[in-house]
Amino acid sequence: MANIIQLLSAVSTDVGAVSKGDRNNSPGGSFNFRGIDRVVNATHPAFTTHQVVVVPSLLAVNYDEYTTTQGKRQSWVKVQVMYTFYGPEGDKVEAVVPGEAGDSADKGTAKAMSVALRTALLQVLNLPTSEEDPDATTVERGNRPPEPNAHAQQVDPGEKRRLDLAEQAIELCKANNVSAEASRKLISDVGGSGKVREQSEDVLNKLVAALMQIQMSNQQPEQQTLDNSEATL
Repeated sequence: MANIIQLLSAVSTDVGAVSKGDRNNSPGGSFNFRGIDRVVNATHPAFTTHQVVVVPSLLAVNYDEYTTTQGKRQSWVKVQVMYTFYGPEGDKVEAVVPGEAGDSADKGTAKAMSVALRTALLQVLNLPTSEEDPDATTVERGNRPPEPNAHAQQVDPGEKRRLDLAEQAIELCKANNVSAEASRKLISDVGGSGKVREQSEDVLNKLVAALMQIQMSNQQPEQQTLDNSEATL
């Protein structure tokens, strides 16, 4: 006659996988799980075949109350149960498991005991779910995305001055209607080459000075016109 350990192994082999075919659609988040009925229905035939009996012993119970987000009062029950798995020769294996559940009526204790039994059966028999193992897939991590303004925080003071000068030069080009071709010639005249934002700080200083001279030259005819107008009055 096989001992209880061998019988439990045979029960586990007969039962096989128990999938997470039940679903909880509570407002806090939906998820799949293996309910007590699914687990008991899957294990009962094998227990009967191998003459294994499961006997519960309540070791501890705690009752509490709480209020839900909808304002309803519910009982909350926590239990600690020892389940003894007996073989036909009287040898046994014991498993102590917790269980807890809430209920708005008088079913809290029954629910908590059901949770404890489900836990004992799943863990003693080591029943798989038949679902894909998390290690079956691999996620390759890339670089961490930059935080907002991370680039600006990493720019050194010298580079910031250069960028500010480049923006000032661009604004002066727009304000004085300096064409792209004319701006390239100005850059060449002050010892640079390429686009405005590519210039060194020294070249940009000279470029800004040249553009400000152009701006002052453009303003002189307007000032002269105003002076002539005042003279005629």
